[in-house]
Amino acid sequence: MKMNNTGKSFNSRAFVSIVTLLFFISLAASGIMLQITDHQPYTVCIVYWHVMHNFSAIVFLVFALIHIVRNGKALKNYLSKAKNVISKELIAGLILLIIILSGCWLLSEYMAQLHNIH
Repeated sequence: MKMNNTGKSFNSRAFVSIVTLLFFISLAASGIMLQITDHQPYTVCIVYWHVMHNFSAIVFLVFALIHIVRNGKALKNYLSKAKNVISKELIAGLILLIIILSGCWLLSEYMAQLHNIH
């Protein structure tokens, strides 16, 4: 793999998109590792995963907001075309959100009972 040094200027829009993707992957990986190490004794390794997860979340959110602002015109165009119209994508997204949030609630209730937390 060779670097692209063709004299083109730095593409900040691509940079923001790539950083957002990379920190999303880092956030997901650290979240998975925190789940795997959930019942293990507290060690430096587990502290590392917590720090990595929290830092990745902050960087991801900052760059996601930058991405939304930089691509706001496309979002505004989509929203103006979808005015007074409920799209299939919106309904599917809301259903997915409700399913995931309901699952989180049920899981947290189960975990609270399992660990005798009131």
